Amino acid sequence: MANATNGGSRPQSIFIFDNMRSRSHLFFRWLSTSPGLAPIYHPFILAMFLGPERFTRFTRNSESRNKENNEALLLIYGDDTHESCSRKLRSDIMKAQQAVSRGSRATFSPGSKSDLTFLGQDTVDERAFYQQSAAGHSPQDDPRRARVARGWSTEPTNLSDEVLDTCTPIMIIRHPAMQVSSVYQSMVALTQCRPGDEDFEIATTLTLSRALYDFLCSWGKTPIIVDAEDMLWRTQDLVTNICNALGIDAKDIQDRWDPVPFEKRPSKSILVAWTEVIWKSSGIERPMTKPAEPTLNAYYKIWVEKYGVEVAEQLKGLVQKNMPHYEYLKQSKV
Repeated sequence: MANATNGGSRPQSIFIFDNMRSRSHLFFRWLSTSPGLAPIYHPFILAMFLGPERFTRFTRNSESRNKENNEALLLIYGDDTHESCSRKLRSDIMKAQQAVSRGSRATFSPGSKSDLTFLGQDTVDERAFYQQSAAGHSPQDDPRRARVARGWSTEPTNLSDEVLDTCTPIMIIRHPAMQVSSVYQSMVALTQCRPGDEDFEIATTLTLSRALYDFLCSWGKTPIIVDAEDMLWRTQDLVTNICNALGIDAKDIQDRWDPVPFEKRPSKSILVAWTEVIWKSSGIERPMTKPAEPTLNAYYKIWVEKYGVEVAEQLKGLVQKNMPHYEYLKQSKV
């Protein structure tokens, strides 16, 4: 949430919808350097991954992945639901609004409420994916099928109509070859999830991102689209365009920051494993030279060399399915 700039009585809310391995944590950390923004880190993530409604209860996977979901992770599952997370989010927003009226200043505190304003982040709602899959549809079919499969009567997110009505949505996209490659490396390092598992397809699909974008546009809430690589190579243009759209001062956004103290980082072990790098970070890190534009052929050759033909073919197929959605969304990037 940011200070209202349009003379309205309620502060502006900003909500980031991301996908796995899309540099969204970097974007969230970067935008959070503004003193007029109070970040709330992934308000629904515990329900989505660890709660009784977690999407992995309904997906079809390999035996090793099912065993991991049903046995190895039992000790870290909790009781967070989408409704309980939604209630907490509403409470946090109310506290932010009260702080705005007091003229408080914000401090960055991942996973909790800061004092001034609200900047929310959440992964695109995967529940539609498994309901769609259970109905016998391919997750990569026409993205509008996901909306029909879930029976959305209002909006395909966990946000209440009130929050959605007052927020500016931001969506982070990344070239599918880069995203799929990064997801595979992370999954191999940390989990038993592999290509062929529905969990893996959920982690890489842009189907729901496109469906969500179309819905938000129809709601009159056209999202700000951010291409992940632009954070590295079009930094100044990107921050200027975003801040102009949000009505905040671009001079307040810094590309260097202090690492988050250990005691303020997420405490759940699964979140620690997935997010440790960004909390330890001190700014946007760029290679010495800008790499060539990503191409599927270039990545395919790398995958064959690293992982073999079978895995390379699986990753290639996922990229090919998602490229039309990426190109569609990329047309609207800032």
